[in-house]
Amino acid sequence: MSDCIFYQDGDYFVPTRYAEGPWAPQWQHGSPPAALLCYGVEQHRSHDMHLARLTIDLFRAVPMTPLKLETDVIRDGKRIKAVAAVLFDEQGTEICRASSLFFGKTPLDEVPERFAPAHCDIPYPGSFEPLPFVNTHSTQVMAGLNGIMEMQRVEGVMGSGSGTCWTRLPINVISGVENTPNLRAAIASDYGNGIGQVHVDQYTGFINADINLYLHREPVGEWVCVEAKGIAEATGVGLVESRLYDQLGAFGKVVQTTMANQRRPKP
Repeated sequence: MSDCIFYQDGDYFVPTRYAEGPWAPQWQHGSPPAALLCYGVEQHRSHDMHLARLTIDLFRAVPMTPLKLETDVIRDGKRIKAVAAVLFDEQGTEICRASSLFFGKTPLDEVPERFAPAHCDIPYPGSFEPLPFVNTHSTQVMAGLNGIMEMQRVEGVMGSGSGTCWTRLPINVISGVENTPNLRAAIASDYGNGIGQVHVDQYTGFINADINLYLHREPVGEWVCVEAKGIAEATGVGLVESRLYDQLGAFGKVVQTTMANQRRPKP
């Protein structure tokens, strides 16, 4: 199963090597569980409703082991639908959860230009050699999701606290299931903290404990641009804000709360 991030085995979603994250080989990147939770809430989507918000709480590191997905419709209104989703490990421990809001669409005759979302002035990927995500302190291509994700770096990144990158996932999140526009947004959502990563020294980076994805429209095309900016306080608490673009312009935003993560070598 090398053409996907997860394959389904009974009630469980089994991660492939492409789910692996940058911190340790036994833990997943934040984007695969985010996409899996997005898939879960989308199963309850009405055809005329729009996913406006997806909030994900990452209670603990997500293991590279099978995960069970459970969902629950909290509110099923005509204009607002609220859906929750939870991922459990094989022992029944809750690993992470999501809450989502779907809005009914209200067609408008016109939106004044001053209120319209920003156009995308960032060049759209054309003929280029996609850049794999590399380790901040070396040129070694990273394993897991960062190794398969296609990237075009526009500016910044590499631990500078800000950056802009086009991203594209060339495989399906779930085996046999085509990636929806919202799944593509969810996969890109956790890259804000990587692209806007704050490295205060060679041993200290920042990890995020949540993902707050806001969508004012669905993205089009396979490429998603992440324009991220990270900040940090002396308390070790930080924040990353990312604007999401596609070929038509801005379509959403991601906010992530972050905390310092020190990895000093053992004496």
